[in-house]
Amino acid sequence: MSITLPLYALGVQDLGTVLSATSVSAAQLTADQNNNGFRGIKVFTNATVVGTSVTVTLQGKDSVSGQYYTLLAGAAIVAPGTQVLTLFPGAAVTSNVSANDFLPAVWRLSVAVTGTCSFTIGAVVM
Repeated sequence: MSITLPLYALGVQDLGTVLSATSVSAAQLTADQNNNGFRGIKVFTNATVVGTSVTVTLQGKDSVSGQYYTLLAGAAIVAPGTQVLTLFPGAAVTSNVSANDFLPAVWRLSVAVTGTCSFTIGAVVM
């Protein structure tokens, strides 16, 4: 007999699409996202149309000042394709790919866009 547990029971929650943009040519921001006790995150960017570049940055929010700070910035995506960013305590540190850090209580994604681009971004917290 096998038992199938939902992802949240395993300490993982699929947030689905956190940002979707079609034919945009200006920077995009997600709303503030509340972290409900998860330690890390994987961010999946699927760029379908890239005018010049799309750069995704994962930001934390300081609860005292309200200022945002960079947790992990991805490399510029310059052609259609997929990029995965990983932030987790103990993760191997690889520039523009992964960071050894925890996901703060409030976070968001900031996306710099050059040219006209279309993309979707999904996330899984763990």
